[in-house]
Amino acid sequence: MGKSHLGAARRLILLSTALGLGGGLPAHAQEAADTDTVISEEVVVVGQRLRQERALDIRRQSDAIVDAIAADEMGRLADKNVAESIERLPGVSLKYDQGEGRFVSLRGIDGALNNVTVNGVDLGSPDGDTRQLPLDVVGGQLLSRVTVVKAVTPDMDAQAIGGSVNVELQSPFDFDKPFILRGSAQAGEHELNDTTPHAGEFAVGGVFGDRGQFGVLVGASFQERDFRTYGLYPDDWAAAPGSTRGLPTNIKYTTYDLLRQRTGAAANLEWRPSDNNRLYLQALYSVFKEDEYRQRYRLDFGTVSFNPDGVTATATGGERRQDLRLEQKDKSILNVTLGGETTFGAWDLDGLVSYGRNELDEPNKVWTFRSAGLPGGAIATNLNFGPLLYTATPVTDAPASALQFRQLTVQRNVAQEDIFTGAVNVRRN
Repeated sequence: MGKSHLGAARRLILLSTALGLGGGLPAHAQEAADTDTVISEEVVVVGQRLRQERALDIRRQSDAIVDAIAADEMGRLADKNVAESIERLPGVSLKYDQGEGRFVSLRGIDGALNNVTVNGVDLGSPDGDTRQLPLDVVGGQLLSRVTVVKAVTPDMDAQAIGGSVNVELQSPFDFDKPFILRGSAQAGEHELNDTTPHAGEFAVGGVFGDRGQFGVLVGASFQERDFRTYGLYPDDWAAAPGSTRGLPTNIKYTTYDLLRQRTGAAANLEWRPSDNNRLYLQALYSVFKEDEYRQRYRLDFGTVSFNPDGVTATATGGERRQDLRLEQKDKSILNVTLGGETTFGAWDLDGLVSYGRNELDEPNKVWTFRSAGLPGGAIATNLNFGPLLYTATPVTDAPASALQFRQLTVQRNVAQEDIFTGAVNVRRN
């Protein structure tokens, strides 16, 4: 992208240069090139190659078996959260929730056996009932790189049975300019529910001091998506007499209306008095909020009799179930680390102290309605297993008047985790 607007003649010169790689120049471009016009402005083209080269350098320089994804020259990762960024790496797969990557699996190993760190410090998990860290909590805008270590080394926590994912914050020394001010905004459209997802982020900082030995970088990001999804879920497929494909016990049609917000902030203060010494204070804070409104229609088939073709069937004595679920999720992670590195002779020494806190607040309510045993509540259904999945069409569906309130479930999950870390590593090269 150019740093200033170019005049018409200058644009022709740029065009002629590009076309010249493929053959002769057009006459009007040659005429423009013969003039004395000189381009004094700098033209910068930013692509994907630099990010790929940085990731390859990480692999070459590492003593472990690693893969990595690095920020591009503009200081951004490619996706809206960390999980979706590292899915690009070989041997990494994701569990998705409502279209967004959440839990990471390395080489097919359960995500609960992995470890997630920020700058080498254990992050834990805000979910409370699992060791898996939902990586959709962390946005990708304020990060320098994400490294996946598939075979841990002695300086890493031994609890990473499956592997370790290390998230590194950006440093003010990552940039080639003494002052950095960066920002971006995005907006889109969801046609399904006529909403506008949007996101924005900024970062400001730089290096200062008589020798450029001090650096500071702070930034924040925000994302919001208000969207709708539809789900179709059959339960408990099993072989059935007269069937060529088997039979589920029911079918569930689900509508999700969700509002997701992701807010993040990061700060990095560094002192580098020499090439061999570094002292830093880093902080990362991220909050993930979700409001979910779920309507579910469930049709239990009852007694099913297949026709001689083994594809179509009739079900009698079925039941309609209607559920409404309201759920909120508030998850947050905080990590503050003070550390330093030094090199003297053939020896490398580094150490850190760190504090982290993860919190979860998840209230939810479920209202349940049933038609069984009520006048007009029994349902007959025509089934056809000829299509790609199948169709289930009630002959006469149970009306709303045949639905009876059965149960209200109120639940609230609360979790808090505090992590204190101290580490010293000594290495002789």
